[in-house]
Amino acid sequence: MLKNKDLFNLEKQLEWLDEKNKYNLLKKTSIHEGQPDILAYIYMHKDCTQYEIARYLGLSRASVNTSVKRMQKSGFVSITPSETSKRSTSVNITAEGTKALVKSDMILNEYISKKYENLNEQEIKAYIYTLQKIEKNLTKIYKQGLEDK
Repeated sequence: MLKNKDLFNLEKQLEWLDEKNKYNLLKKTSIHEGQPDILAYIYMHKDCTQYEIARYLGLSRASVNTSVKRMQKSGFVSITPSETSKRSTSVNITAEGTKALVKSDMILNEYISKKYENLNEQEIKAYIYTLQKIEKNLTKIYKQGLEDK
């Protein structure tokens, strides 16, 4: 059985490999790492604000602002003054942005298939079961941390 440090190191290595693989695949498109999630949110929430995007995705407003400006330059989103607030802007996805989102989804779906291709159905079910248990543990730890504040 792996020790805690070994588990931690293995998780970090898997996380690093996963992120690098996804980043390398997305380099084939004009979309940058992290942007598919932002584009997906904008696609699902017409006239959203950068604050709403940041809050939903757990990102800083500065990183969302940088990504939105980059996506605007690429023609993926449009930014217009908000009808409800003079201080904020509304963000919407363009037709070009929708194409980029669909393309990135196809690339990432293919990657996910390759990532798990050597696992049989029983192994995948066991993996999902294990991840769900870990998620419950992490949620419990998180809630306890909030209560301790």
